[in-house]
Amino acid sequence: QNNLKAMSYDLNITVGYYENSPKSFENNAGDSAGIFPELLNHIALQEDWNVTWIKNNWSECLNSLETGEIDIMIDVAYSETRNEKYDFNNIEVLTNWGVIYSREGLNIKNLEDLENQNVSVMVDSFHTIGDYGIINMTEREGINCSFTYYNNYEEVFESLNQGNTDVGVVNRIFGIYHEDDYNVEKTSIMFNPNKLLFAFPKNATKNQELISRIDYNLYNLKEDSDSIYHQILNKYLYQIGGFFLPEWFYPVLITVIALIIIFSLLSVSLIILAGKLKSNNKKLKRLNEMEKLFVASINHELKSPLTAIIGFTSILLEENAGTANQEQEKELNIVLRNANFLVDLINDLGYISKIDSDEKDIQISTFNLADLINELKESFLIETNKKQIELKIKLIQNSKIKNDKKKIKQILSNLISNAIKYTEKGKIFINLEDSGMEYIIRVKDTGIGIKEKDLKDIFKPFMRLQKQNQSIKGSGLGLYISKKLAIQLGGTINVESEFGNGTTFTLLVKKNIENLKN
Repeated sequence: QNNLKAMSYDLNITVGYYENSPKSFENNAGDSAGIFPELLNHIALQEDWNVTWIKNNWSECLNSLETGEIDIMIDVAYSETRNEKYDFNNIEVLTNWGVIYSREGLNIKNLEDLENQNVSVMVDSFHTIGDYGIINMTEREGINCSFTYYNNYEEVFESLNQGNTDVGVVNRIFGIYHEDDYNVEKTSIMFNPNKLLFAFPKNATKNQELISRIDYNLYNLKEDSDSIYHQILNKYLYQIGGFFLPEWFYPVLITVIALIIIFSLLSVSLIILAGKLKSNNKKLKRLNEMEKLFVASINHELKSPLTAIIGFTSILLEENAGTANQEQEKELNIVLRNANFLVDLINDLGYISKIDSDEKDIQISTFNLADLINELKESFLIETNKKQIELKIKLIQNSKIKNDKKKIKQILSNLISNAIKYTEKGKIFINLEDSGMEYIIRVKDTGIGIKEKDLKDIFKPFMRLQKQNQSIKGSGLGLYISKKLAIQLGGTINVESEFGNGTTFTLLVKKNIENLKN
């Protein structure tokens, strides 16, 4: 990265902060203090920025960020929903997660113990309203509890201290820093891991330079173990305590992964069997209903713990909870890789179940197929650059189509992803052609190819050509799903390949499927 200081924009920066010690707070002198303010003040000193700090409560800070009244908001957890409202820098300052505390003597051991309890939460907190925040988490589990809202985590702990609420949700850093100041008990319930970043008004003119300089400084500060970054963390966190995974983590992890594998295999068997036996017979209808219920159960019951496993394993690998030795890092990477694989497998099962159901959920919209292919090309650039693959596209720009954009995108994503997996330092070609009532899309690679005897089975579930390359990971359901989706949309997929000389998948899609849906 370029180390020259940017001089092309206003150097007067307005920053919002709120009470959430030790991450940010107002000290006795009335100045901003804590991990984020002290870190940003150091960066501002290096960059010759003049910083004005504006204190408010959390919700009002976010409102000021959205309206552009402030240039930067510190200590914001990233999510896809928030990314639609704000811009973020790329290098996290910290990794955090939610922790549940209770008033003394309540003996809360698991999420089910929250039934009929009054839960204190912070307004608009990521751990309150996020996709995996406490509200959505209890709703998904069917737990009936009430929520009382407070402006900050200090008020949450105070409500527990005074017995106004039964249970409270805070972030783990606040909890470590303040749990001894209140009569509260820490439970073993941890959830919703996230990265803490700096946030900026969406598309503001200063953002590009500010983000670039903050990321540059953060990268160098985190790399230097003696830097002010590590001094600040030592000052506020490491002298108090850290995070250690409880003893039950690895046995529970192994059990969950084993159950998911078993349930996933059973689910695929049920799905395929139900798909083959479509009939008005009552027993077969019941089988289909059981299959839907089973897949829904897998999605709800197993995806949440897997998300937690992925989050906490990532935290350990990022060494925010301490440094792992080489063997531990190797084992954690195995856990992370397999947990991500199982999430992909669960998602694939959901796709199969929907495709094979009687409810053909086809969402027709008018869009340009060439634009969709360009969009996909951009999304795969990191992967192709990493493997030194040249991705070449040949399009017709007037490619208007009335079809299901989401399903076509899924098919093409699977085909391109497969081409990348089985190609090393070669080329991938995506060609779009007009064929009257249909469009033809060819995805051709220069990879390892497919043996002739395997071609007839290529679209079967769990077909992965493992003997050709054991190192390539995947569920073996991508092509099966793609073929099913293509047929559902009135098209098809064909494959041609020469072992050792690459593979070409040809997708035919109708230009207009309104009559098909009717």
